[in-house]
Amino acid sequence: METVASLSALLPPQAVTAEYLRLLSDKDASLLTHPALHYAGDAMGNGSHTFKIPQIGLDGYRSLEQVAEGYSVQYRALDTDDGTVTVAPWRKGYQFSDLAQAVGDGKFGPAILARDGVMATANTLVDMLGGLVGSFSSSVADTGEALTGVHILTAVGKLGKRSVKGRLACVLSGQQYSDFQLWLATTANAGGIPWMAATQAQLVTYGEGYQGAWGPVDIFVSNRIPTTNGGADHAGGVFGYGAISWADCSFAQELDPNIVDFGGAVGGRGRVRFERVRDGRTGATGYVTHAQLGMAEQQDAAGESLITRAAA
Repeated sequence: METVASLSALLPPQAVTAEYLRLLSDKDASLLTHPALHYAGDAMGNGSHTFKIPQIGLDGYRSLEQVAEGYSVQYRALDTDDGTVTVAPWRKGYQFSDLAQAVGDGKFGPAILARDGVMATANTLVDMLGGLVGSFSSSVADTGEALTGVHILTAVGKLGKRSVKGRLACVLSGQQYSDFQLWLATTANAGGIPWMAATQAQLVTYGEGYQGAWGPVDIFVSNRIPTTNGGADHAGGVFGYGAISWADCSFAQELDPNIVDFGGAVGGRGRVRFERVRDGRTGATGYVTHAQLGMAEQQDAAGESLITRAAA
């Protein structure tokens, strides 16, 4: 009879977390670390799986009122609004027969499947973000046409009129980014704004998905951006802090050697649980990845979608 070691013995959490750092291109979560994206927190011990995110009109939101000499100013209620982000369970699992694992030459081993689970957790968050950046109520749309710097500057200008401040994150599909780079290369002066390609230090911070900066915009590429208009266009977008929030939840401790919890898929956040499930009756072993995640739009006015062609 075969003796199988516990998953925790086969799979040190630090090893898989290190594996995650090797992800490239659309398989990383670089844009999730950008300061324009708000992290609401870990729901563990929160008393609810829903975060209430207050939006308060301070920092000069309301101007002073002119009053006559000797007259009292009227007290005003604070301008407030509330957003929410709700954490929900997400899972995926694979099961392999003993024969499949035997002939698979290690291709279905715990380390490989755990790495896949961590990658999938990060990509799930990118999928959520991609769906949100392309669905702001305001957009710069040029269906069937190539993305240019004019589209990006138009979006930035519209956000500026709404007092969206700080560094902006721009999320483009591969086609949109290719079209933008072609515009930069063939347009004299390119609006007078220099293209600042990503440095090695920035790649360490943001990952390989980060391409560079153009004015106030940090540009990321993800081929997980959805299509729209019957597949004719990609729906990327530009957003600032306050547009989108996300949250996660740690797992309650389990004293089970076949359950391993990882610190997180995104800089310690986006926590992942990996579980080995043995079914001796069928001679098969299952591996299940668990995550508890949520992401939601908060201030619609802090984002602008970019709708341009999906293919040249």
